[in-house]
Amino acid sequence: MGCSPRSGTTLIKEMMVNFFEFDAYTEHERSIFKEFDPALGLVCSKNPLDTVVIGSLLKLDRNLSVIYMLRDPRDTLSSRSHRK
Repeated sequence: MGCSPRSGTTLIKEMMVNFFEFDAYTEHERSIFKEFDPALGLVCSKNPLDTVVIGSLLKLDRNLSVIYMLRDPRDTLSSRSHRK
């Protein structure tokens, strides 16, 4: 999950995938509402737009874990200005 573009979600997902044992992971952003094959087991995904509903999902699924990325807005603006 993330607060905005350039918040660090891609970096943290890549670190999670490389340092922890997941059965599968998404290549790019994928909503938690798109069904995953239950046979996959532990899946790592990201979609910053899911932040508005994740509270309800955490109450429903005790096995769901979330990392919320909150970056200083000044850093985010600085990062976006250097994208060229």
